[in-house]
Amino acid sequence: MEKTASFAILVAVYNGSKYLKRCLDSLLQQTLKDIQVICVDDGSTDNSWEILQSYAAVDQRIEIHHLDQNYGAAHARNEGIRHINARYTTFLDCDDNFAPDALERALQVFDKHPQVDCVLFKLITIGGDNSTAQEYAMDFFEERSGYEAFKDSLTWKIHGVYAAKTFLFKQFPYDDTCKTYSDDNSTRLHYLFSKKVGCCHGKYYYHYNPHSVTHIISGSRFDYLRANGSMKKQLIKFNVSDEVLTIYENERWLVLIDLYYFHYSYRQ
Repeated sequence: MEKTASFAILVAVYNGSKYLKRCLDSLLQQTLKDIQVICVDDGSTDNSWEILQSYAAVDQRIEIHHLDQNYGAAHARNEGIRHINARYTTFLDCDDNFAPDALERALQVFDKHPQVDCVLFKLITIGGDNSTAQEYAMDFFEERSGYEAFKDSLTWKIHGVYAAKTFLFKQFPYDDTCKTYSDDNSTRLHYLFSKKVGCCHGKYYYHYNPHSVTHIISGSRFDYLRANGSMKKQLIKFNVSDEVLTIYENERWLVLIDLYYFHYSYRQ
């Protein structure tokens, strides 16, 4: 029987050849060696697949899977989830990277706090010119309830870059009915259904690209509203309490107000 790794890392790749080697190198250089790297090429039209093949050929910890067309990051990550054989799971975008000790630090928190189901990394945003670095402003905490973490995630008092016990990814996969903001929904479900959520000092480096799809303002708020609707359906499906639904619905209305304000300001 194949040995279960400590960590699985999901890497969804779409035309990421420019930064893919940096991403993969940051995983192979982890101080925690007992890892499973699951890369899913989401129908790339550049040489991303060739890069993945070259890395998989020299390190058996890297598994590669190829999709015949571009389905979106949520679908690609869900394909990766099917292949997880690890106690804990996290994700890494193909243009981002981890600090060398990031996974080891997360594992230390899981080992020290058995009730913790999710561990947040330190999120460091790197400017497009690589000359600036800014840490996400949030309080560090060893433990808080999943319910508290869920509430804080609605206004992003805490971010959504984390590792989790694998059962959360298996039980609550990514919502591929909405191409954008699916990861926001998954993050909130993972927090909500965690006994406890904690933090570690391991660093995730998010490389900000102002020209990427996620930073183009046109239509993004409408996508966000659609994702909110999908999230509400999932909360009802999983039979959450009326209190949770009310909290989420209040936040949804704030998004709707912001959407209308943006729409009419833009028209003027």
